[in-house]
Amino acid sequence: MKLESIQIEPYAYALARKLRSAHGEMRHRYGFILKARTSLGHICYGEVAPLPDFSEETYDQAGAMLTSLDSSGALRKELGNDLSAITEYCDALRLLPSVRHGVEQLFLDGLSQDKAMSVAQCLNPAAVTQVETAHLAADAASALEAVKKGFRTIKLKVGYQEAAEDLRRGIAVRKAVGEGINIRLDANGAWTPGWAIDVLKRMAPCEIECIEQPVTAEDIDGLAWVCEASPIPVAADESVRTAAQVINVLEKRAAKIVVLKPMFCGGPILTYALGRLAQERGVKVMITTALDSAIGRASALHVAAALSGPLSIPAGLDTGHWLAEDSGNLPEPLEGFMHLSEAAGLGVYDMRVCL
Repeated sequence: MKLESIQIEPYAYALARKLRSAHGEMRHRYGFILKARTSLGHICYGEVAPLPDFSEETYDQAGAMLTSLDSSGALRKELGNDLSAITEYCDALRLLPSVRHGVEQLFLDGLSQDKAMSVAQCLNPAAVTQVETAHLAADAASALEAVKKGFRTIKLKVGYQEAAEDLRRGIAVRKAVGEGINIRLDANGAWTPGWAIDVLKRMAPCEIECIEQPVTAEDIDGLAWVCEASPIPVAADESVRTAAQVINVLEKRAAKIVVLKPMFCGGPILTYALGRLAQERGVKVMITTALDSAIGRASALHVAAALSGPLSIPAGLDTGHWLAEDSGNLPEPLEGFMHLSEAAGLGVYDMRVCL
């Protein structure tokens, strides 16, 4: 397979509303859209979008690497018609994670279209065609509204305010949605291990599904200690962006769940491999986005579909509504499920990017 007519376009999308986390507030999402044509005439896409305070690289670093790749002709190299050829080539290029995501996605979208199958099927022939997703809520009212739309998993950001307020919101959300609805928390590394245990013990009566990243990403020993002592299952998020980090967390039994974001991990193919590795160790997998545009969200959707099974939990894909602008249309969740398009490749349609 060979890609032709490579185009790279930066974007700056305003958020529909500011997003608050332990890292502060965010009002815009910046990134790059990649577009190419395969030798068979199929149009394929990729997205490069590092996230401030979360990604290992900056927007400027990613942009500089993309410029270098474009000027050197690296994206026009002819590859074999299988996943291993894409993986080996990306390994050789030694790309930053978000750049690798865009390049992997670009080649994979093209390959799957040339093979007349979805990206998910290209990753795993047994992939499902719909994926359950969680909904990020701010309070009891928005949580109840989501449940009325069919969502069965609600996510709350915690750690950016006093623990008493987190507890109050947790109690209020549980009272509003009732039993049978999953509530998960995400602290984005806001707590020390001791403080995390104290807060989680107080939150336990709210019947919490899991707590994402209770301590800083670098504190794997602390994460393992919290995992052992917490009454709520611990999910590693920022701590598991690379293969080495996933293996480290698995070996130290530092989490019951790993949260994998293709944009951070380095692409859909690599993320699928990391997810399979975790599942083989008996650890559950949650696939989420990094507030990507429709093209990036499609990548996460297909990986989640490829990894679906007993060791997967509802994904975090319902993030498109956070963007006031977008790169294209991706079907919105229906009754809490994201459905893959019947089209080959990524299945994103009505592209809005001007390339």
